[in-house]
Amino acid sequence: MDDNVRGGDADATSTERVLKRKVKNSRTNLFEWVKYRCHLGDGFFLCECPTSFDNETVSLQVLLANILSVHPKAASRFEITHATPSGHSSDEFMAPTSQHCSLWAEEQLGILVRVEGVLKQLETENKLYLQRETQLRHELANLQDSMRLMDVERQELLTQLRDVTTEREEWKAMARRKQADMTQLRDDLQLARDEIRLLTNEQLRLHHRNKDLAVHVQRLDTLVYGKF
Repeated sequence: MDDNVRGGDADATSTERVLKRKVKNSRTNLFEWVKYRCHLGDGFFLCECPTSFDNETVSLQVLLANILSVHPKAASRFEITHATPSGHSSDEFMAPTSQHCSLWAEEQLGILVRVEGVLKQLETENKLYLQRETQLRHELANLQDSMRLMDVERQELLTQLRDVTTEREEWKAMARRKQADMTQLRDDLQLARDEIRLLTNEQLRLHHRNKDLAVHVQRLDTLVYGKF
């Protein structure tokens, strides 16, 4: 009991205590309370037996993240349930006094377990955030690739538009030349029509003149041949 008292009289803020652990004696097949030096730190709950028990030194080391619950029991006892590869396991401990039991089970160990739980949750959330970040990076890369492809297509369309615009301007210039040629052709045609009309009038005038000359010649012939 003196060792328990010495362990219990240590500084209340210390993370190391001498507790009794309920252990089954393989020789007697009975449960016994055995003194353990328990320590909290570096993410572990470590319990070491300072003396030989059952012909061997039995120790317990549990990750704080694997502790499922810390359950206070009657008087100065509390039970720790932690995850194992095969499922879960429970260990019962007894502190020197109910005050120390409350300090360890509810304040120190419970707080650390909750902190580890929060850290574990944060780690899980961080992994999810990293996965989401990776996913967003992939999506961003895909969007950037799509934007590059769209930019290439836009450049191609701009080139085609410039070509079409150039071709359209060439066709417009050609149409203007054709229009000018048609206007010139109309002018030439009108000049030709005017010349033809003038020639026709001149032909009519010459025709009438020839008729008049023929009549005059006929009269002269009549006069000449009439005398003879």
